[in-house]
Amino acid sequence: FLRKKKANWGPLDYSNHSISTMISRSLVRLQQKHVVVGGGIAGLTTAFNLLAQSCEDLVTLVEKAPDVAQGASSKNGGLLCPSLDYPWTNNSVVDIYDLNNGILPRAITSPKTSPVRFRPSSLTNTSVLDFGMNWVGRAQNSEPIGALMQYSMGLYKNEPQFAGLDFDQGLAKGTLIDGYLDERDSSGDIKKFCIGLKEILLKEHGGVGGRFRILTNKRIGKAVTEGNEVVELRVRDENLGTMSSVVGDSFVVAAGTGSKGIVSHIGVACPTVPVKGYLLTFSSTTELTCNMKLPNKMFVAPMGVDEEGGKFIYRCSGLAEFGGAEMGVDWEGKERIVGTTDRAALDQMRGVVCEDFADVQVIDEDYGFRCLAPDDVPLIGRTKYQNLYLNTGHGSKGWTMGAGSGKLCAQLILGMQTDLDPSWYDPLRFQARKDFGLLGSGAEFGQKAKLQNA
Repeated sequence: FLRKKKANWGPLDYSNHSISTMISRSLVRLQQKHVVVGGGIAGLTTAFNLLAQSCEDLVTLVEKAPDVAQGASSKNGGLLCPSLDYPWTNNSVVDIYDLNNGILPRAITSPKTSPVRFRPSSLTNTSVLDFGMNWVGRAQNSEPIGALMQYSMGLYKNEPQFAGLDFDQGLAKGTLIDGYLDERDSSGDIKKFCIGLKEILLKEHGGVGGRFRILTNKRIGKAVTEGNEVVELRVRDENLGTMSSVVGDSFVVAAGTGSKGIVSHIGVACPTVPVKGYLLTFSSTTELTCNMKLPNKMFVAPMGVDEEGGKFIYRCSGLAEFGGAEMGVDWEGKERIVGTTDRAALDQMRGVVCEDFADVQVIDEDYGFRCLAPDDVPLIGRTKYQNLYLNTGHGSKGWTMGAGSGKLCAQLILGMQTDLDPSWYDPLRFQARKDFGLLGSGAEFGQKAKLQNA
């Protein structure tokens, strides 16, 4: 039996890459150090499973914000909806139609009535070009989306550690879509889940000599490679402005819209794009015990009851905007609702809500950025570097897919038998285009992030 060792977070011993050591690892598994970048739902569930499925491994979670769940996982539509398993990137969702003898998306020709909007500047953005070049001609398949969402929902329901978390799970008893109630669906508060999961990890695995630690206010400057491996991440302390290194045996980038900027400068394909989605939280005297689809592909989820006013609280989510200059907006330091475009989108949501709910009072208006892949299937698995993994690109389904994505990613890192077919989510499906240097490689995006974070 291996004797439990005190946690050692020091630099890597590169002599461990010798042939004799690799042979010994095949006989006796040595303690590994895993570095997970991103404190949202994808990063936290990956860290949770790496700790749960190994006995001695160490996990470091690196987050640029002061705490976890500050980006897309800070607030979303609240929907846990395996019923919505269609690729968001297919033509029926984008709603393409014939106009003036040409094929144009309604998102461009009639933005006020379309669930998808394009700002003109987005059409010259390198990330959008990268996304578009990888979208053209790519098959849109709902099977991997549905499989991952169903798998994930089972974990939310049956994982003992998740059962003890208070994240308002199950306020919705299904989703009402065009008069049909799909009882597979539910709802929950993603931020409460993330905060609760962080507390469990720190309680069970943190502290002096523990196996888990969180490094907050640490922005990734660049990944340092040696041969076909990543050997360290250079990080900048957001408070002190100092640079330091984080080393490990494996690295997972699960930073949502920030993932592309971290990996593209080392030649890793990650053709995702940030898509702005709007959120309207409101109260109403109308009682609804399920999620409900509204016109123009908007959805409402129950979020609880206002104890003082006695009204029911709901969150409406929907619309999608390819936002040009505001793409990749950070979690801090800006007015949340800016410009006429944001105002028009939220007013559109308010108008739709008021048609179906009585005595509507708006509590909060916000938006978040969904990290969307060209086929709406997340990138989960190993990259061109043998110890660098991705867990990103979940689009509008990150909450529903979160638990399953983290477990699948951890199984791949630990060399375990996976519960799902990992080839569906293989990040290498996008690598050939980047390796051939075709338009939309995303190198400009990565270089910009590298310079900003140096």
